[in-house]
Amino acid sequence: MAKLQWCPDEEAWTALVDSEHFAELELRVLSDEEPEPPTASQLKSVAVVEQYARTGLPSTEKLARKYALEYLGSDEVDDMKDEDFAIDIHAAIVPRLRDSSDTYVIFVGASDIDPEHGVSILCKNGKICVVTHSDFAYANYDWDDTSELDQLIG
Repeated sequence: MAKLQWCPDEEAWTALVDSEHFAELELRVLSDEEPEPPTASQLKSVAVVEQYARTGLPSTEKLARKYALEYLGSDEVDDMKDEDFAIDIHAAIVPRLRDSSDTYVIFVGASDIDPEHGVSILCKNGKICVVTHSDFAYANYDWDDTSELDQLIG
């Protein structure tokens, strides 16, 4: 399991996860100002990150293309090459989860879809659900309030 350390500046438990699929993936498990240990729900989500560190993420090209059409429009997407939909993952964020029976992980990465801000990949219960704007990874969700994430999934 990832060796999580409390980082008061980020109000999160953090670790670096290194694997052949992710070079120095920054893992952040969000908390509050107090360094209480991650909850059981959050640890289940960390296990999802560790699983993907071993296996790699499934292809997200179709989801990335769908997001690019919504974000950029068809004129720009028509000029993009397949490799432009690749996402170079550099962080995984576990939201505040206290009693949720579902796991949530938001992977964040660089992409030609939005070179300035990047994109995020939302996983619910270990499945890749949607590619979206990176801002969703850094929103300050209240404990167990995953409604906004579930709206993204549809």
